[in-house]
Amino acid sequence: MRKKRFLPVIISVLVILVAVGYFAYKNFNAPKGILLGPFLPPTPETITDWKTYNSEKFQFSFEYPSNWTVICKEPQTDFWVMSSICDIRAPNTTLDNDGQLSSGAYVAIAVEKVDSKYKSLEDKVAFDTKKYGYKIEPYSLDNVSGYLYTLSKNNEFISKNGFYFIHISWTPLDDANQYKPTIDQVLSTFKLTPLNISK
Repeated sequence: MRKKRFLPVIISVLVILVAVGYFAYKNFNAPKGILLGPFLPPTPETITDWKTYNSEKFQFSFEYPSNWTVICKEPQTDFWVMSSICDIRAPNTTLDNDGQLSSGAYVAIAVEKVDSKYKSLEDKVAFDTKKYGYKIEPYSLDNVSGYLYTLSKNNEFISKNGFYFIHISWTPLDDANQYKPTIDQVLSTFKLTPLNISK
């Protein structure tokens, strides 16, 4: 009699275990990496319309997706030491009140006049290492050699072209790692044409 009372309980438990097992099997064997919804940003493979920016004065160029915001302005006078040249922002990127990135991703390009105290790019890198405590290592962007500065989430590449140091910085926030492949592709298109330093 006692066995007959426990039989429905045992059958119910078995049915629940089978259902849970089936659900787990279906979920863990589903194709990985597929996300649904219109919120996915474009990947480099899906962006078909790229534009090119050329700086005649500083002899560099890069490509960028046409749906990214690009603001480039070169200094009009010689009364500057370091100047921001281009600001390249991913769609929906926002800045806080201090002009710092609060969401999204950006690539920025700045140019610095070479100070006479630096005989080479390596002198500049040694000075920055000592003064600012950056982690610095040799680095190349496609055909451009230089150094990568890393501090927290910020990355900055520096190279030398004639009388100028070229700085390229980029910061994808944690929630913007979706833009990393596109940033990598933008960086891979960066080109320098050696300046004639006798000018």
